[in-house]
Amino acid sequence: MKGQASMIDILLLGLFISIVLVGGSVFIGKEELRAQRGREEAVYAQAQLISALNYRMAAWNNRTASEMIGAKFCDKTIKTVSETSCALNDPFYLEMHKMLNRTGRTNYNYIFYAESSGNQTFTVCNRQPTVCAKHIPAIATTQMTVVCPDGKQLGIMYMHGLWPDWQTMPLTCES
Repeated sequence: MKGQASMIDILLLGLFISIVLVGGSVFIGKEELRAQRGREEAVYAQAQLISALNYRMAAWNNRTASEMIGAKFCDKTIKTVSETSCALNDPFYLEMHKMLNRTGRTNYNYIFYAESSGNQTFTVCNRQPTVCAKHIPAIATTQMTVVCPDGKQLGIMYMHGLWPDWQTMPLTCES
């Protein structure tokens, strides 16, 4: 009887180890999938940011969006949406919004943000205009320096973030 008990103990231990190994593998597989999805979203955000900055229109005298944003920062004519709205009746804003909607990822929210060293901002968004940037899971950034007609140099920080539309991001950043 003692030999049978230890055999049952060994079988139960083997079953337990098998369950732990299979469960651990499933957990690790889900985490790898989540991490892979995050990397894909970050790469997509970076690609869309670069595409947006290089977007050209005949209405802009064939200049790129980054050239237009730089010019508007230089002459201080850049406009920003209010904190409670995602709409701005400005031709440049509307063109940027249409372009981002056209090239955007299906079922994702986005925010495109530019800030100059002169403390001016320009934001284009689709649903959450005041989302806190540090909460956006897939975010891309780049910096450029613009030389204004008066010779002044402005540094501009561009950011493009995207997140699944089912996910509501916090609107304020905690200290």
